[in-house]
Amino acid sequence: MASSMSLLRRSARVRLGPARRALHRSAAVRASAPQHGEEGMGPEGPGWSDPRPPWMYTSVSWAQWIICPAVAIYGVFFMDFGDREHAFMPARRWLQRQKAAFFTLSPEEQKYVEEFQQPKSSKVYRP
Repeated sequence: MASSMSLLRRSARVRLGPARRALHRSAAVRASAPQHGEEGMGPEGPGWSDPRPPWMYTSVSWAQWIICPAVAIYGVFFMDFGDREHAFMPARRWLQRQKAAFFTLSPEEQKYVEEFQQPKSSKVYRP
C-alpha cells in the first residue's frame, strides 16, 4: 500500500496537461492494483484474490469492440422493422445503391462481354 501511495504522490507533483495527467493517474492506479493471484482488497474483503485469468480481460475487450458494432450494423441495415418508413430507410437505400453499383456492369463492360461471347468464326481451322 505504501508503494501505491508514493506513486500517487509522485504523479501529483509532475506538471502535465489534463489529458496526459489522466493517463498518468490511470497508470499509477494500475500499478497499485493487485495482479492476478495476488491478495488485495476486493468485494469479498481483505485477502480476496481475483480468480479470473488475465486473458479474460483481453478477450472481453475484443468481444466488446467486435460484437457492439456488429449488432449496430445489423440493426441499421438488416433488422426487420416492417414495411413502413423508419429512421434507417435512408441508410438502407444508400446501401442498396452501393450494392447495385457494385454488381452491375457499366456500358463499356457490357460491350466487352458481348464481344467476348460472340464466336470469332464459324470455320474450323485444320492444318
